[in-house]
Amino acid sequence: MAEQVAVLGAGMAGLGIALALGATGREITLFDHDPPAPQGGLERAFEDWSRRGASQFRHSHAFLARLRALIAREHPRLLQALRAAGARELRFADGLSPQLLADYVPDPADEDLAIIVSRRSTFETVMRAYVESFANVRIVSEQHVTGLVLKAADDGALVARGLALGGGEHVMADLVIDAAGRNSSVVDWLRAAGARVGEEAAPCSILYYTRFYQTHAGLGDPPRGRVAASGDL
Repeated sequence: MAEQVAVLGAGMAGLGIALALGATGREITLFDHDPPAPQGGLERAFEDWSRRGASQFRHSHAFLARLRALIAREHPRLLQALRAAGARELRFADGLSPQLLADYVPDPADEDLAIIVSRRSTFETVMRAYVESFANVRIVSEQHVTGLVLKAADDGALVARGLALGGGEHVMADLVIDAAGRNSSVVDWLRAAGARVGEEAAPCSILYYTRFYQTHAGLGDPPRGRVAASGDL
């Protein structure tokens, strides 16, 4: 019997777990309290998908080069789907000013220095559809998880063996992964069971705003400024 994996959360982290483990033969089930993406395409997802656990869901996102390289190598069909959905790839040379670009000599490794930029809603909608195409991955939406099924190991350590669902059902698994984000209750559940869980926190000091524009039909991007700019808020 294949190893059973229960994942708490079907956001970016949960979907990433499905990508990483999908080819291993494990049976993976993601439990998420939000509804699935609405039918009607990417604009409908942006307007109407209720993602209560992701406050930045409608912001623009930049996914770093390491992720883009992993997707290109391990999941090329996903990269093609993201491109078809309008996600953009910005390469190292794209960020150089005209003055630096004039003296730029490309290195073969620079091809991997490309980030993906898109709306978070677009990335997640496309990634979710791709993950749901895996025969061994299942996403259970609108499912409230109320706790962990814990058992004591021989050395007294608590081991998660499943999830307790809102209807009183227990879903057992060989591996339980918390991918519910900063609002996860897993640490509280472990502490309530007597586990000692340490936490570290550090200020992020990042604040950003997003504004979207739509180009007129038949027109491309406006020209970029000649001088690179940055700001400190």
